[in-house]
Amino acid sequence: MRKRILILALLSVSISAIAATPTFTACKSKYALCTTAVCTPIPGKKDSVSCQCDVKNGYSIVG
Repeated sequence: MRKRILILALLSVSISAIAATPTFTACKSKYALCTTAVCTPIPGKKDSVSCQCDVKNGYSIVG
């Protein structure tokens, strides 16, 4: 009985540790913010746009 309780306790701690692990990385470098870029249609090319991404230096998050 004690062995089962110990195993359940260890499993519970292991699962908690896995759940607490972040799923992203923060990096300090040059990066581009293209998700908020201003885009304009390309003349003569239907369904095509040109977007100007903001290039930044600092921390970004990769997930």
